[in-house]
Amino acid sequence: MEPSPLEKADLVQILLVILLFLTLMGLFFVPHWGIDYQVSTLLFGALFFFYGGIKKMFRAQKHQQQFYWYKQAFILYGVLLLLVLLYLLQEKFIGPNVPDASAIHFMSAFVLLPAACICLFAEAFFLFRGLMQRRQQPERMETDVPLRQTARSRPQPKEAREDE
Repeated sequence: MEPSPLEKADLVQILLVILLFLTLMGLFFVPHWGIDYQVSTLLFGALFFFYGGIKKMFRAQKHQQQFYWYKQAFILYGVLLLLVLLYLLQEKFIGPNVPDASAIHFMSAFVLLPAACICLFAEAFFLFRGLMQRRQQPERMETDVPLRQTARSRPQPKEAREDE
């Protein structure tokens, strides 16, 4: 007996999608509420992508396949969203009353934004490379040499042999 689609569904992933959807709706329909919806959208988005990447990692380990976290687009995108979230939070909570606030903003921008760009470029590279590999696989299958007939099922009549 096969389990129903609801039993197959991952409840954590469904919950993260619902929360992400709700925050996106709040972000679009109530934009004057400010950074709170931006932060929650980034947080739920990062958690969703991390969770998807970790699920892939456990599936690969279960099948004893080699898995590098830094080559997975979901995990890289989750890191990217967390870095952007950290940048937004430091911009929000380090106000002008903090001594050397401009230096703190500069240093965090100097560290977080290049790291986010590295994640973005690595993600784009691995996505592009994966798409190119998937696109080349059917071509390889078409160029394979067809298998030769090793044994005949029955003897051919003389007319069929002459036609060849």
